[in-house]
Amino acid sequence: MDLPLEMDSGAVADEAVGEQMDLGLEPDAEVTSAAATEASSATQMELELESEDTDADLAELRASVVTETVDSAELEEALGQASIWGAGAVGQGRDFETLEKANIAGNYPVIDNFEPEDGFATSMKTMDLAGRSYAEDPAAVRNTLLDYIDDLSDFEGRTWHQDDVTIKVAPEDIEWRELDLAIPAGKATAEQLAVLAECRNYAADKGVALTIKEVP
Repeated sequence: MDLPLEMDSGAVADEAVGEQMDLGLEPDAEVTSAAATEASSATQMELELESEDTDADLAELRASVVTETVDSAELEEALGQASIWGAGAVGQGRDFETLEKANIAGNYPVIDNFEPEDGFATSMKTMDLAGRSYAEDPAAVRNTLLDYIDDLSDFEGRTWHQDDVTIKVAPEDIEWRELDLAIPAGKATAEQLAVLAECRNYAADKGVALTIKEVP
């Protein structure tokens, strides 16, 4: 059988199988195997291309959502450890506040840092997106983050006594509100990133600047 030069091996194998079936013959096992192999290879190539496209889309989305990525060396220098994650909500929250040099410690409500000279009030939160509750339900990410945003937007200051120190923030002292959210570096899914982008828009409407930081 003369074959057109431009036909690839997969097309040749498929044609050979077709001709054998047209003649009422059982397709040769070797030819059938070749056709199946070529089909499998083509499918694998398509999947790889789709995966590359998906990875590129995810990287682009991540770049548009994430404000800052904390360097591992910076974390190691500040905390003497490689990661803030895995210590539970309280532990990771405390570590993030230390990393960010929060100037209001303890249980002062809503905010963790206040700069009286410019009226900058900052709330610092962590969200382990790889944790089961957030990984399985992006709506949980939205609901939790909206609560954080609402709390900061509604915050009108407070006088607080702790450790023999009085911390006073009056409503008129607050000029700017920022929510710093720490998420695990490289763990956010496309769905989660989309939710974070949505929440950033909501925060802006509420007078809150949402900063998203990837932390090792």
